[in-house]
Amino acid sequence: VEKRNNNNSYVNETMKVCPNSLNSTQTNLKAKYSGVSPTLKTSRRQSSSRFNISQNREIQKLPALKDATVAEREDLFIQKLNQCCVLFDFATDPLSDLKWKEVKRAALHELVEYIMTQRNVITENIYPEVVNM
Repeated sequence: VEKRNNNNSYVNETMKVCPNSLNSTQTNLKAKYSGVSPTLKTSRRQSSSRFNISQNREIQKLPALKDATVAEREDLFIQKLNQCCVLFDFATDPLSDLKWKEVKRAALHELVEYIMTQRNVITENIYPEVVNM
């Protein structure tokens, strides 16, 4: 004889849960005996062992590419690429070096916009710098 318990699942007289009912004990047993363990999310610490944080993080704002002469643009482009290679530590103190992080962000944004709007920007001298970046 089956009866409905407080959890709205059917229980037979011997207190065994019927297969069509869901209950937390049944779910835990399925996980235990199916070889799959329930996943627990744990916070992971960001490791900086893969990348070394730059020692000299003070970068200066360079002139805009559109304001530079044609002869200066390639060198200025390379300087901005080098600025974008500076690595900051966001894990331990995300609010440090905000001024230089903003300079780097603006330089990267300018490079992307410049590449998208101009033709023949990537020259032979720029290729190694891009690969290095």
